Amino acid sequence: MKKIFLIPLAVLLLFSMTACNLLPEITGPLERPPEPEASVERELSAEPVHEHTWVEADYWTPKTCTECGETEGDPLPPNFETLGLTVSEMDVPHRYASVTYNDYSIPTVGEVTATDYKIIESDETHEAKEGYEWRIVTLKYHFFDENAASDGWRTSVIYDDNYYAFDLETTVGFSEGENENDGEEEAKRTVNFMGEGFEIEEKDETVRNEWVGQEAYFEKVYSFQVPIGYDGMMITCYNPANKLSALNDGNETALEKDLIDENTVYFRLD
Repeated sequence: MKKIFLIPLAVLLLFSMTACNLLPEITGPLERPPEPEASVERELSAEPVHEHTWVEADYWTPKTCTECGETEGDPLPPNFETLGLTVSEMDVPHRYASVTYNDYSIPTVGEVTATDYKIIESDETHEAKEGYEWRIVTLKYHFFDENAASDGWRTSVIYDDNYYAFDLETTVGFSEGENENDGEEEAKRTVNFMGEGFEIEEKDETVRNEWVGQEAYFEKVYSFQVPIGYDGMMITCYNPANKLSALNDGNETALEKDLIDENTVYFRLD
């Protein structure tokens, strides 16, 4: 009887030990899962949207907001470049097509050179002005063909052209019978620079007008008192024959587009 009782007890003990081995081993204290964070209500304040106050682009600055200074695009291209025209190099002789002094219908060809260009504040003949500077250049003409030797020569210039606002519809004034080859003149006008209007002074003076043998030499100094940094002044040398029709009609003005041609020489005081 004892033998039958002991066998089931051994089997039960073995089963208990095996079952315990199936439980996971716990090596440390149990951690409680994190509690959900309490929701926080926030007041969202919407920032006002900036509305630009634009000033349109000009030849020096792009489109600009006056409030924050933000810009868009580029400055406007100078009209002179837009028209596909080309500035002539200084200190280099350029072919100058003209007519004789005695007869507008007789052509003569010489050379014109812009030289001695300088920028100064003032000197003994150029008065200083606050915020301004003088830009001075000498135009030297040289005529050497037979027509000029026998009938003289003429020059015609437009000395108030604007490189930035160059306009072929500009009205150019002149009077019939004027002697363009001599004299001294002064004039004043207004130009726009950096969004402001400035009065500028212009004057010119003949410093040489002579014949050496059969060749003519003529030199004229052009002076422009402009706001400091303004580089839009131009001198346009065109053929006097191009204004012949206007003179014949008794007019005292002509459009610039009717005066210039493929032989016109342009100097920029930059």
